[in-house]
Amino acid sequence: ASEGLAATWGGKVEEQGFELGAVTNTESEFEESVVMFKSGREPEAKEVAEKLAIPKVQPMVSEVAEVSGGANVSVVVGEDNAPAEG
Repeated sequence: ASEGLAATWGGKVEEQGFELGAVTNTESEFEESVVMFKSGREPEAKEVAEKLAIPKVQPMVSEVAEVSGGANVSVVVGEDNAPAEG
């Protein structure tokens, strides 16, 4: 995972008027950014995805649920949004 990527995107989440929950990293790297949602929360996830220009929305996987602090919707920032190194 790229250092500071979660914190940078946390600011973007707040700028769009959403409540910022836990800002953490997963053990796994995600190639693509995705907005994940718990059962029944797909409409909210789609709104977040639209405002953050993240095209991928899917049900929340257990690894993300474990680190999301009980959030119903989580933004997972993938390597596609990491700054280019070098």
